[in-house]
Amino acid sequence: VPQWCPSPVGRCVRIEPFDTFGLGNHPTTVLTLRGALGVARQTDMVLDLGSGSGVLSVAVAQIVGCRVEAHDIAAQGEKALAHNALLNGCHALVSWLPQVGSECNGRYDLVMANILAPVLRQLAADIQALAKTGASIVLSGLREDQVDGVVECYGECDVVNVDVLDGWAGVTL
Repeated sequence: VPQWCPSPVGRCVRIEPFDTFGLGNHPTTVLTLRGALGVARQTDMVLDLGSGSGVLSVAVAQIVGCRVEAHDIAAQGEKALAHNALLNGCHALVSWLPQVGSECNGRYDLVMANILAPVLRQLAADIQALAKTGASIVLSGLREDQVDGVVECYGECDVVNVDVLDGWAGVTL
């Protein structure tokens, strides 16, 4: 829920996007969160690659209670993540990762990437390298008709689930 809107009844994640992408209401964000919540465990180390406002990082940390590292190329990403994690009371579980390099390889139990299909294809080898053996990868940001083209770039992975919402797809590997 955007920080400036009234809270609905029940659990919610409050978000101030600053100049980044991500209020949490886009179908790709919903699909990524659904996929992540289907596989995340409290003991997991999670990477949110392309974190934008940090909505996915905050939601997974808040709901599951796992540790999340977030990275984005957007200049405001770090500020948005810190603000939103504090706003939602999960700042002890969420941290900013300034660079994603080979020192991060094999470190994550779950990698979330809600990025457009061409970038998901381009980063496929890097995303797979970041995941531990047996880890889960949740991809979204792709249209339903782009699933096969993206999945074929993740040849080391098995497809666990494909979820579709309003023509967009989320893939759990």
